[in-house]
Amino acid sequence: GTIFELRTVDWRQTSEFRVTVYDGEDLLEVRARLEVPNETVAVDAGNFSATRISIHLYKKGTEAARESFSLWLAGDPSRTPVLLEAELPMGSVRVELTSSRR
Repeated sequence: GTIFELRTVDWRQTSEFRVTVYDGEDLLEVRARLEVPNETVAVDAGNFSATRISIHLYKKGTEAARESFSLWLAGDPSRTPVLLEAELPMGSVRVELTSSRR
């Protein structure tokens, strides 16, 4: 899906990426933007040099209220997703890599 597609983007060459997704009810535009090209992020699997991407959702050109995401992709060739943080209407979510075969 969308996270896989974001992993294929060359964020050294691209500052913003847009893709349309279907959530089961509506078509949404996902706008992903490079926030930090290289920072160290600490998760249970260890410390990783990663790129931070901000993700916002738009429905019919209007940003989805109270929904935003940050995704950290490791600097490895696979662009491994290391951390995902989300602010949603129901609360905050944090998903992190817990183990890795480096």
